[in-house]
Amino acid sequence: GEPPAKRPKLEEARSTEESPAPLHLLDSNPDRPLYFLSRARGIPHRHNDNGRCVSLAEILSPLLGDLKASVQFNYMVDMEWLMQQYPPVFRKRPLLVVHGARDRESRLQIQAAARASGNASVEVMAARLDIPYGTHHTKMMMLLYAEGMRVVIHTANLIERDWLAKTQAVWVSPLFPKLAKSREPSPARQSEFSTDLLEYLEAYGNAGTKCLDMWKTAISEHDMSTANVKIVASVPGRHAAQQRSKWGHTRLRQLLQANCTAPSSWPVVAQFSSIGSLGTTPQAWLAGEWLTSLSAGKPAMTSSTSTAMSSTSAARVLGASVPSSTPLNLVFPNVDTVRRSTEGYFAGSSLPYSAANAAKQPWLNKYMHTWKSDSAGRSRASPHIKTYARVATNCSQLAWFMVTSANLSKAAWGSFEKNKQQLFVRSYEMGVLFLPKSFGVESFSVGVPVERPLSASCSATGTSSSAHVSSSSASRSVSAMT
Repeated sequence: GEPPAKRPKLEEARSTEESPAPLHLLDSNPDRPLYFLSRARGIPHRHNDNGRCVSLAEILSPLLGDLKASVQFNYMVDMEWLMQQYPPVFRKRPLLVVHGARDRESRLQIQAAARASGNASVEVMAARLDIPYGTHHTKMMMLLYAEGMRVVIHTANLIERDWLAKTQAVWVSPLFPKLAKSREPSPARQSEFSTDLLEYLEAYGNAGTKCLDMWKTAISEHDMSTANVKIVASVPGRHAAQQRSKWGHTRLRQLLQANCTAPSSWPVVAQFSSIGSLGTTPQAWLAGEWLTSLSAGKPAMTSSTSTAMSSTSAARVLGASVPSSTPLNLVFPNVDTVRRSTEGYFAGSSLPYSAANAAKQPWLNKYMHTWKSDSAGRSRASPHIKTYARVATNCSQLAWFMVTSANLSKAAWGSFEKNKQQLFVRSYEMGVLFLPKSFGVESFSVGVPVERPLSASCSATGTSSSAHVSSSSASRSVSAMT
């Protein structure tokens, strides 16, 4: 067989002075994609330089604005490498890093690295993690400019290998302008996006009050109504009453019930980089409450791309269907995929799935399909990306899709307690949901690089790499690549 790929020696991150001008990131770019893939070493250049890929240095480029302050939320942080990604002109500007180190030694190391960064304006904040096995897994940055503000939600840790060797997804908001001064109370002027973002920041509690107050004010002072995505986040806690539907899979369920339609035959395709303990049977969580949420939607649909449905079949449309009747396909690299990756077996260190958990849930194998992304040139760029979607049986359309930090675990998505009256979440997560109606279309169109017929092979290749929209298209069609 083919020998395992040698672990590559990553080149030192190129300086921001050498980075290409990120013109493709500008709001004025008519072909700006819905979200970007990270650039990956070891793949053909055409798959990195196609206007659909981005580096961290490009996101922080002066071309996008005069950066006054920034905040980075993440799980793993290499302070020295992170500072190198900021252009020299911004390296003395205020920077807050909200991290997920749990133990005292790790927290002290991050604090020491911040002091050694040469920027006296760097602050570090450890997220409150009171619940065992919970993590601060959110990957988000907020960038405050003289000209406005941007929010970036992505899937990469702030370490070199995540941005240079793996497949990641990055959503970059448009530039949000500052609101005109008004005597009107600020809550009445907030968009849904900014309101959801503020609620998320509030979840950090008293520990984050001082550090995050400035950012809460900044959000309140900017018009974020042009954000055409929905926030789906998780925060640690036991959420009941109205709070239950604000986080995790119940938040996604609520949004899909209000905004989405699809035939019950369309599978849910979930792609992730880590698997947790899911229970002894599929119905215990995965094919029970979780799939019920991801298969939710309006009780009826109309689509020019679907045949007329009888009243009987209409009753089976998502939202009215039995949870397990919705097909589910899970996409995760197998051993051979890892072996053939540009990192070789080392890529497996970022794909945790313990032998103990695997032994307890052998039933999971029937849902599994390996990672493959030939058309995006990333079959060998190990996936750290996490995407979830509702895909047509012929792989030609998406009813919705989501980019998030959340892997396949109860800790990330939450699990019901007290007869479904309470949602228990262990971790912080952040994601964005893309709905066709937000882009003026009935569905997203998908291009899948597999042999026809697609019904059997669609899930086997992983229909979950990247999606793009062209605002210059007269038909407002949206295309996706796997």
